[in-house]
Amino acid sequence: MSEAPQTQLYFDKAQEACQKENFPYAFELLDEVLAEEPSHAQARLMLQSIRERIAQGNPAKGMAKMAASLKSAPQLAQAALHTNRKDWAKAAAAYEAVLRANPTHEGALHQHGKVLLELDCVNAAVAVWEFLLKTNPDHMDTLRQLAALYLRTANSSKAHDAFERILKSNPNDGEARRGLKDLDAIGTLERGFGGPTQKSE
Repeated sequence: MSEAPQTQLYFDKAQEACQKENFPYAFELLDEVLAEEPSHAQARLMLQSIRERIAQGNPAKGMAKMAASLKSAPQLAQAALHTNRKDWAKAAAAYEAVLRANPTHEGALHQHGKVLLELDCVNAAVAVWEFLLKTNPDHMDTLRQLAALYLRTANSSKAHDAFERILKSNPNDGEARRGLKDLDAIGTLERGFGGPTQKSE
């Protein structure tokens, strides 16, 4: 009974630390939250927001970025191991460790989004993948994953844009074509249901 209020206290303090840009302390507090509730969606979303702010304020370049990637190799191996075992909480923690050292690590971002979906943290997964596409708009695997997720969550406008971007890169992409057909079908159904209602008014 006492764990939930304590978790909320940690989260509230993390928000305050984030507002003050005390990111190391915010990380510590959010780690406490996630130790109790690995699927805490707001904490996962806040972590991504902090990492983005860090990346924007201090972007890694050249040799520094390469060194961070090499240093993260053991953590990536651990993350892959936990993923194979479907231990999503440990996999998320391992990817989180990689991304704190290198917030723009494309492989970690892509896989972390998948793990977040397994933890039912959909908004955090979207945020992670959208950030990856900001850093690399041509990451087609992520764009496909995100397009499907937009479709699944009924975000028709973003799904349409994502599928169009895929087709711009590869006009023969079958998945993107099917996605646009699905969106057209959804739009037809919505107009069909909406039509009689508008007439009755």
